Amino acid sequence: MTSPLKIVVVAPDLDIADPDDEHAVHQAERSRSLRIGLLENGFNLIASLPAD
Repeated sequence: MTSPLKIVVVAPDLDIADPDDEHAVHQAERSRSLRIGLLENGFNLIASLPAD
């Protein structure tokens, strides 16, 4: 019997201090998209930890 793959995502914080910081906004959108994509495709996402 094989155990299912468990994924932990280490990603930038989605709470952006400066909404004018284009890089931070892009990183948050990318991080959000990654997690949504993993969940929508049936991956077992067990945690999402901040990068800092």
